[in-house]
Order: sequence, then C-alpha cells, then structure tokens
Amino acid sequence: MAESSRGSPETCAKQLAFTCDVRHPDARRVSSGGTIAPASLYEPSADSPDPAEISVKSGPVKLVLVLLMPPETGPEHHRAASAAGILLVQMLTPNHAKVEFFPGRKGEEITDFTASAKVYER
Repeated sequence: MAESSRGSPETCAKQLAFTCDVRHPDARRVSSGGTIAPASLYEPSADSPDPAEISVKSGPVKLVLVLLMPPETGPEHHRAASAAGILLVQMLTPNHAKVEFFPGRKGEEITDFTASAKVYER
C-alpha cells in the first residue's frame, strides 16, 4: 500500500509498523492504523517470532498479538488479559509483506491467507 506514506487521514488508516518500544527498546510492538487490525498498539506474545527476523525464506509466520491498552495514568501501556488475534505475515520480497489479521483466533486455527490479505510495501 504505497499510498499510505502520504500521511492524509484516509491513508494513515492503512499504515502498519513493526517496531520496538521507545521506552523499552527490547519490547516489540506492532502498530495498526485500522485497515489490517483495529487501530491500536499491539505486542507480539513472548512465544511469537521476532518480526525483525521474518524473511522471504521464513514463509508465512503467525504472530499472536496482545492489545496494549492506553495508560490511565503515567506513560506505561498495559496488556489486555487475552490475545487480540493472530497476524499472519509473509515477506514476498525484502520490501513487500503480505499480512492478514484474524481477530479472536488461535494460531492452530489459521492455515493460510484469505482474499482479505493485503500486501504492504516498505
């Protein structure tokens, strides 16, 4: 979704970021603008692969995403009690990722992408 780099409100919803937390550099984060998963900040579960390690050779990879709730006071987010769902990610090329979010699902329930998958460009 190359147009998501333009920054307008309608294209910001298409953004997807795999990053580290600014306050806790060892903590992995996934941020969705709303097209792939509900707009929010997520944390891959501890047993999910590190998104930075996903490559073309990896094939489809399942990330269990836990919703990070906004802080009520102070700067720290807190985790939701259960996983939000599975993010299936496959690097098609070093700069193109196929992704699809399966809300409320468990990893063993996901076998492949559906027609709802999107391809993102870095």
